[in-house]
Amino acid sequence: MEFKDLEQIIISQSQEIAELRAEVAALRKTQSAAPVFKSLSDPTPRTVAEVEARWQAVGGPHNYVEAMAKNAQLSEARHYEGLED
Repeated sequence: MEFKDLEQIIISQSQEIAELRAEVAALRKTQSAAPVFKSLSDPTPRTVAEVEARWQAVGGPHNYVEAMAKNAQLSEARHYEGLED
């Protein structure tokens, strides 16, 4: 494989990444207003933006996927400690 071939692969992957980032940003805009999250302790529906803001306020993850993964870990830990059903 020649350098030009590798360069072309990198350019095409960079373009694909940029397109995916734009798609994620657009989805985040449209979905951030929809209630998507309820916890066992507080059944109030939360939006993506609210969850992200809550986590950022406590210095937690800075995106929704990380926040949901962290919440799942905390919920599992509480379950095993007998703090949550």
